[in-house]
Amino acid sequence: MQGSGMVRLGLAVFLSLTSVAGCASPPKSYSIQNSATVLEPYNVVWTRIIQWFTTNQVQIRTIDKSSGVIYAERASGAGSDFVDCGTPGITVPVARPISMNVFVQEIDPRKTSVTVNVTATETRTLDTSSFQVQCNSTGRLERQVLAAATRK
Repeated sequence: MQGSGMVRLGLAVFLSLTSVAGCASPPKSYSIQNSATVLEPYNVVWTRIIQWFTTNQVQIRTIDKSSGVIYAERASGAGSDFVDCGTPGITVPVARPISMNVFVQEIDPRKTSVTVNVTATETRTLDTSSFQVQCNSTGRLERQVLAAATRK
């Protein structure tokens, strides 16, 4: 009977862990405005966006003014006010890199389009295993970039 007691104990521990892991939840979905048309020349809008990246210490990885593309990354420890990764349950979040693609396009000499796309994942660990979960943007970064592009 000692063997079956160990099996029961193992089963109880497994069920406890899976029920605690069940406390993890997926990220919420958000309605996000990620583009705007700015009634300003391309060069003015481009400069404002670059200033926003510099002021907010967001590292630009790739930039090409002629094509209007900026690829940037936010530090791994970015807060949950920018993205929602759900709740981790018994896992431990260890990294949360956020990347942004910004596309700036001249519509005409006095009108510019700006589109901001944010993606993020969260790396979580449990014991010696690690895995990634997809996060959803809350729209805050998109709003900040678009506000910078449209400010006077």
